[in-house]
Amino acid sequence: MNITIIGCDGAYPRVNGATSAYLVQDKETKVLLDCGSGSISRLQNHIELKELDGIVISHYHADHYADLECMQFATMLDTFEKKREKPLVIYGPGEEQMLTYKNFCQGNTFKGKESFTIGSLTFETKLNKHGIEAYSIKVTNEDDECLVYTGDTGYYDELPVFCEEASLLIAESSCYEYERGKLSGHMTGGEAGIVAEKSGVNTLILTHLPHYGDVEKMVDEAKQFFNGEVILARYDSCIEV
Repeated sequence: MNITIIGCDGAYPRVNGATSAYLVQDKETKVLLDCGSGSISRLQNHIELKELDGIVISHYHADHYADLECMQFATMLDTFEKKREKPLVIYGPGEEQMLTYKNFCQGNTFKGKESFTIGSLTFETKLNKHGIEAYSIKVTNEDDECLVYTGDTGYYDELPVFCEEASLLIAESSCYEYERGKLSGHMTGGEAGIVAEKSGVNTLILTHLPHYGDVEKMVDEAKQFFNGEVILARYDSCIEV
């Protein structure tokens, strides 16, 4: 299993960039975690849209799902042109109506702690501490390789426990340490490091990055609390789990 960073910006995309979107590939299965602004354009640097099996949305803030409707429309066109043979599977919290699109996209919802499968991958959800209903997502393949994507969340004690089976943690780092506690529902690089250290993961990827300050400093902030590998998310980087 590997994961490719499609988008990693917080709030809005940088020039030629994208907000939250992460392509998980395992054997023949391809699933996008979140579908933020600019993600569908950048995704096509790696796969054709017709190849995507599913999308899992962590929550409904625009920087995590803004391109979803574009992807639904692309799926319809690919089906009309006989490029796609099966519906796109979409999971997310809330109402199924916004995820289902005619016969082209099959919407499914989750609430609280749930588990579901897309292809060779199993997904588990964990309710976060955020301003709206939002989830962390655990992804496990048939070889028990495991990663966790936090989506958007403030730190809470149950989060490291949820991550304990993972070797890779993709954690939001919206704030610097001097801002800890000032932005509700988000973590600092240091808090992401605490989650990584307590959970026992091998590698921490910092994402959902701010548009101000020196984001490289977040790596050092995370390393103050975590003894494993710390990586700053970059567009198009691919990490083996």
